[in-house]
Amino acid sequence: LRASYFHPNRVIPPNGTPQEQTTAIRTALDRFESSGFNAIFPYFTGSSGDAYYSSTLHATRVYGERDPLAELIREARQRRIHVYPVLCVTVCGNDAPTGILKEHPDWALRHLDGSPLGYVSPAHPEARKWLVSVADEIVRKYQPDGIILDYIRYHNRPLLLDPAADQRFLASLPAEVTPEQEKALMQQFKEDELTELVRLYSEAVRNARSGTLLGIYSWGPHVAANHQIAQCWPRWVKDGYLDLVNVSGYYHHDKYGDKYLEMFEQKMRSAVELNRGTGRPVPLSFALGVETSHGKVHSADDIRIYLNKAAESQLDGFVAFTWNTLLPYLDELDQTGDIRNFPDR
Repeated sequence: LRASYFHPNRVIPPNGTPQEQTTAIRTALDRFESSGFNAIFPYFTGSSGDAYYSSTLHATRVYGERDPLAELIREARQRRIHVYPVLCVTVCGNDAPTGILKEHPDWALRHLDGSPLGYVSPAHPEARKWLVSVADEIVRKYQPDGIILDYIRYHNRPLLLDPAADQRFLASLPAEVTPEQEKALMQQFKEDELTELVRLYSEAVRNARSGTLLGIYSWGPHVAANHQIAQCWPRWVKDGYLDLVNVSGYYHHDKYGDKYLEMFEQKMRSAVELNRGTGRPVPLSFALGVETSHGKVHSADDIRIYLNKAAESQLDGFVAFTWNTLLPYLDELDQTGDIRNFPDR
């Protein structure tokens, strides 16, 4: 897998003319093809609860009545570039509700003071149905190669479940439970409820179109068990719900100093071991953090180092984050074939 995450509105001008949008799409995909990429990961929904595609389920559509992502998919297929729409699953406004949570505030996870967060609760059955309906709509309408779930997790902070789920959890507790036992049971409850959401996604995308792949973006091996976000992805691989996993490679010198590469290698090898330990490993790639909130690269050499270390760790591919920040380094990477030749180092 040689791919890049792609924010449509940073490349395809929302207020541009149809011709300007077409030109932007073709220019980007021509470069994808010439640089050796074989897949594109375009965001179809955003972290504010809006949609970049022609949605019947979202109140806010970035491109209005136009549907440039349909054109993006057609143009990508002509170039034999696979398309994996990315969905921002639970995030919907971050600290405060937006999007569908404005209509259904009862679906939201909550701050410790009880006020709603801008995150959809994975433990709310009706919320799950709506989230999965988005994937179903996209698969039926666009027939993509697969779907990638981003933010398939709980918010990474102490929080309360939605009120209905909280009542279900409390009703399930045995008598005279200790605080330690309740904490462990809450972790299990969160993991089970999120697993059910992933199962529903898996069922929906396969029913909508046979052969459609389902993948996720994960923070990596350290969140696979007993973590606040409850993203127990090896369980989902073992249960057959996932077809690919993209783990974070956001370990930069800016943040971690001289130990950044050692940390990167350790996390990548641990993810590979977890994947293999499922008994049915799926293709495992890493997210190449060109420019993120965790740090950034400073040269094409930095990117080359990550690619070399990833290949040594026996990863199956990479997905750059994101396309527009990768562009300044592509000329140099093209000259040495670093993209096209991964993972054959």
